[in-house]
Amino acid sequence: ETAEEETPRFPEGLANLFDAHGSIDKWKSMKMLKFGIIKEKGDELHTVDLENRKTLITSNDYTIGYDGNEVWVNKDGNFPVDRARFYHNLYFYFYAMPFVLSDEGITYEKAESLVYDGVTYPGFKIYFASNVGDSPNDNYYMYYHPETNLMQWLGYTVTYGQGKPSDKVNFIRYGQWMTVKGLVIPKSLEWYEVENGIPTKPANKVMFKGTTFSLEKPDVSLFNMPEDALIAKK
Repeated sequence: ETAEEETPRFPEGLANLFDAHGSIDKWKSMKMLKFGIIKEKGDELHTVDLENRKTLITSNDYTIGYDGNEVWVNKDGNFPVDRARFYHNLYFYFYAMPFVLSDEGITYEKAESLVYDGVTYPGFKIYFASNVGDSPNDNYYMYYHPETNLMQWLGYTVTYGQGKPSDKVNFIRYGQWMTVKGLVIPKSLEWYEVENGIPTKPANKVMFKGTTFSLEKPDVSLFNMPEDALIAKK
């Protein structure tokens, strides 16, 4: 009997992109990610359990956590509780590109290429099943360099709290990379102004520091919600 050929999970161009960044297998072997975000009012440290996406964000002014069920903010922190659920995994999601777009429950299709500064970047439109995450109506557009296969642009829509899909696409440029434990990840993210659906000029840049991956899971108690914590509503 002839065995049926298994259908590849990722389209060819997208599979090459993941390989250029160190491979899906290497990403899935990591259990914990830590990274810092440089901010004028005090840096943030993000700790993420990569298996269940439990999260802890600490700074001088607040602590935000996700214990697998609730998103919480420390009682004495000055972070708006109503923004915490949206914020708790926002930077993780952008920072862990392209690998987070290999999660289950995602559909891929070819997107029209993005042309910027004389370079044509092939890309994919990526969207979620209706039961995945807090914002299943979000769409992502991942564009990669035609020669290096490294991710160069991310287009995305924001539907959290809107109650309906959006056709407004925001753009982030991924122009600087570093390699940690064999995985190619961003040094910085640069948001761009957009005109007629095309990125035009830089608007805001976020820099990262102190990134580490670990093959060991973080202590589960790290994400436990304090008894007096404030819970962010869905």
